[in-house]
Amino acid sequence: MPPILKSVLAVLGGVVAGFIVIFVVQNISSAMYSLPEDVGTADREALARAMAGLPLGAFLMVLLSYALGSLLGGWVAARNAPRAPMAHALAVGALLTLAGLMNLMAFRHPTWFIVLNVPEFVFFAWLGGLAGRPLLRPGPSAAA
Repeated sequence: MPPILKSVLAVLGGVVAGFIVIFVVQNISSAMYSLPEDVGTADREALARAMAGLPLGAFLMVLLSYALGSLLGGWVAARNAPRAPMAHALAVGALLTLAGLMNLMAFRHPTWFIVLNVPEFVFFAWLGGLAGRPLLRPGPSAAA
């Protein structure tokens, strides 16, 4: 398999793994902090009012989902990268950041949430990349 294809698949695998974790944690969060039944995503004003009334824990769970998803995504990309594992992990962080920015534009969020949210994708993908880097193996020694 050509290295460029391996790179694309490593990053794609990292993004998919990240989205799966985000989805699972946010479903847990939704069970813990559900919106009123009469509020749907089509009515933006009602959704904005309902989101404004969510407790701090609901927002923290969303941040946790992004952190864990980015961490795993960065790990998967670095672990499967043919070379430059950190670049692959950071690419996952950048793509997840773009998805996060689209979410921030779609719904109103508290300012503190935005400040923490924007850099967290790349930071946690970087940590995942650190954890997922193949261990360096020493070469054969000259004495051997």
